[in-house]
Amino acid sequence: MSPKSTKTWLIIFNIIFGLGLIPAVIMSLMSVMMFDSPGSENSYTTWCLFWSVISLPIFIVISIPAGWIFYKKEKYNYAIVAGLLPCLSILLIAIAFGMISYFCGGQFNC
Repeated sequence: MSPKSTKTWLIIFNIIFGLGLIPAVIMSLMSVMMFDSPGSENSYTTWCLFWSVISLPIFIVISIPAGWIFYKKEKYNYAIVAGLLPCLSILLIAIAFGMISYFCGGQFNC
């Protein structure tokens, strides 16, 4: 990938995930409420969702400087992968929600 297109993509990723950082932190702070229902602390799907939500702001904070570090070292493919790191957490959140909806009927205490 060329340096110019990598730089453009990194800027786009930084804007999108940078704007999503505040809602991600708020969502992480509220994620402990998933365990209010009795028995939900024993549900693997709830734990999967919890750790996925907690990891999102961490991945955002790591991905923004990591992408630019790789860009400066001229490792453009690694820079793109580092910029897309929060997508992994978003994918895990979607999978966990799907598992809770399918296997637990939408309830956290299955």
